[in-house]
Amino acid sequence: MDSDDEFDDKFAADAARVESNAALTTSSNQQAAGQIQAAYQTLLFVVRKYAGATPTQVLLNCAALGVQLNDRQEAEKCYNFLLKKDPNNYQVLWLRATLFANQPEEYIKHLNIISQKFPRDTTAKFNRAILKLREQDYKSALSDLNDVLSVEPGNAAALGHLGLIYMQLGQFHEAEQKLQHSIKMQPNPSYQDALKVVAEVNVLDKNLKDGTFQAELDVLKLKKDWKGVVEFLDRYLARFMGNDMLWCQKGQALGELDDFVGAFHCLSRAITINKNSEAVSLMKKLQDRHELLQTKKFEDDKKELKKLQQLKEEEVANLKKQNGIDLLEQSLKIAKDKREGIKQKLKATNNLFDPSRRLKYLASGQMHVISVGSASTKSRIASLLKVDPAALLSVDVAAHGDVDRQTLTIDELVSDGVKLPQPRPLIVGHKLK
Repeated sequence: MDSDDEFDDKFAADAARVESNAALTTSSNQQAAGQIQAAYQTLLFVVRKYAGATPTQVLLNCAALGVQLNDRQEAEKCYNFLLKKDPNNYQVLWLRATLFANQPEEYIKHLNIISQKFPRDTTAKFNRAILKLREQDYKSALSDLNDVLSVEPGNAAALGHLGLIYMQLGQFHEAEQKLQHSIKMQPNPSYQDALKVVAEVNVLDKNLKDGTFQAELDVLKLKKDWKGVVEFLDRYLARFMGNDMLWCQKGQALGELDDFVGAFHCLSRAITINKNSEAVSLMKKLQDRHELLQTKKFEDDKKELKKLQQLKEEEVANLKKQNGIDLLEQSLKIAKDKREGIKQKLKATNNLFDPSRRLKYLASGQMHVISVGSASTKSRIASLLKVDPAALLSVDVAAHGDVDRQTLTIDELVSDGVKLPQPRPLIVGHKLK
């Protein structure tokens, strides 16, 4: 570089420094007067003019005002200019990262950069662990939190969040240890609430393993206190939703209470968790029992229809004599409407009593149906739903050849392509922060 070039560069740097100092003074006065937008534009003019040659303080102040005015794009440019001057500036790396605090994917990228440049930095790893925790990426969150604790063994927040993760993983003894340690280091209401949940779960878990649960359940069953059985099981299911045995037992109890919808729901949950669950045989028994009840109801409806059909012949005269013509016509209209309703119901039910067209089971108002590919099957199901949604539970489908899995809902009659949501393996009743 010759002397003329050196002189030009020095002159440009001096000019940038003089103009920047003037801009800083003007901007400061404008801020003091409450003219934030004007102060920002004063600094932004200098940044756009000198770009990477802009002095550090101007870039920092301009970025700060850009954040305040929600012009994050210009703020990021300022931080990038600063990082070209000093790529390892910890403060600027963090300032740039915080621009993306509400954009998890981008925020994680910047936290990764900080962690790579500063391997012992615990703040970036802790924040990344929180984001991974919200995404239920427990493995990554555990790794980051353990890294934090390797540098700061007494980090109460890291210990507490480890406890929350172990709760979600069903490792309640480990959860209890971490939460107790965290609270001992620094009391925290959230961790204290979580510890109460863990203590309750550990008691319930102990009861399941040492026979206390089964003994209490057997007493309720001997008393035929099926409502008591359901309430008892709900206590455990609130903490162990992934336990197919509990769902199985609840389904059996609801069946005893003739709550077939609830029973099929519980047994379906059990089968979803464990396809070899006892719920498979219980489901068949429950279907048979419900079909018997439905058959009896079917026969009762036929008798009622027959009685109504005889009304005109046997009772018209008496009705006319006792109530007069107006009341007679009203009574006949009511009888006729009722008769037509029963006829429709019987017709639809008769269609579905064909043993090769029978429903298998439902869960929470939704039904898994094995379809033999016949359009008439759907129309029959839809007809029955319109007049008697409960009759859906009456039967089981015999499939012939290849089958397609369908889903029915009572509200939509027949809806293709909807699948039951898979249950989470464990929900302990504590919301992660």
